[in-house]
Amino acid sequence: MRTLSFISMLLLLSSCTANHNNEKMRQKIDALPFTKTILEIKVDSNDNHLDTISITKYKYDQSEKLKAEHTTYNSKEYESNWLSYFDEKEDLFYKEGDLGNDFKSIFWTEKNSNGIVTKSFQLEWNEKNEFDTIIMNHTDIIPLEDGYTKSIIKSKHARFKEIKGIHERIFDDEEKLVKVYMILNKDTTRLDELFYENTKLVQTISKINSNKDTSKLILNYNADEKIINEKTIKYNQGEEYITSYLENIYNESGEKVKSIREDYENENKVFVKYIIIPTNEK
Repeated sequence: MRTLSFISMLLLLSSCTANHNNEKMRQKIDALPFTKTILEIKVDSNDNHLDTISITKYKYDQSEKLKAEHTTYNSKEYESNWLSYFDEKEDLFYKEGDLGNDFKSIFWTEKNSNGIVTKSFQLEWNEKNEFDTIIMNHTDIIPLEDGYTKSIIKSKHARFKEIKGIHERIFDDEEKLVKVYMILNKDTTRLDELFYENTKLVQTISKINSNKDTSKLILNYNADEKIINEKTIKYNQGEEYITSYLENIYNESGEKVKSIREDYENENKVFVKYIIIPTNEK
């Protein structure tokens, strides 16, 4: 992390409010009330409270589209605060976090006149005004065969010319995301393949390769395209073995109320329940 002048940091931060009314969009969202709160609580097998992992509050517009969420992690293991803002497509366009120990983070996007994201920024700094910036450049949509298209995001540190990561997304002829390929820090690759039935997402298979690990993550979704289970697989001398399994349980309204994660490597099982509270506050 490199030390730069506080004035330079403020100039960089000011750009996030100058791009296509990001600040105005946030002010409009700030005027909306939080209408739902979810408590994420770690419990034992008998449902006894062990720890409060997080508290998340949500804002929605009149069309019930998600506009903002504020999450506080205040468990015994981790403390931080995150505030996220979402656009008309429910895509993240701004996020700020306070990670404790005077360490802060801000993410924001820039859009062109057609509302397409062209750049993203991730800025992190601490009380000593040491900060680091990652710039993500988004390409235009690139046509492929059979009506498929792709877009590429290249990220790099602001003070280095070297590419830090490449994020390539491929869409089918119905503009559904079907494949994501990532290269991170030159030594890690990840391939996500998304599968649909009757236009609904039913499964994602992620394959991760690095110098330290080769693994596969399989996610299965319900009719609402919410994750119902997650399986992590690793490889040993060419053979697969399951290292963990997660199951999510939903109520009749489609809201997650419980999750159970079993870690086979460490012979550990974690139970988490979610308490949903109607809310009305700014």
